Amino acid sequence: MSPHSSLYVTVADENGRRADWPLDLESPGVLARAGWTRTTIVPGDEVTVTLHPLKAGAPGGKALTVELPDGTMMSQAKMGD
Repeated sequence: MSPHSSLYVTVADENGRRADWPLDLESPGVLARAGWTRTTIVPGDEVTVTLHPLKAGAPGGKALTVELPDGTMMSQAKMGD
């Protein structure tokens, strides 16, 4: 929900079935202060996400950290917050 950002990822389960998961992020301003840019993640990047899942059990949730393809770990808060 505005003004939050969203990240959409495709997740494969143990049987190889793929599903699209919507993930909530903080507002663009909070992400920018934490070092995110418009090109931090681009379509096709393979990332690892740590998240709080939705209570109802549906695919998706609130992303906590995102590990980028180069191993950089992105969070949603400035370091020291």
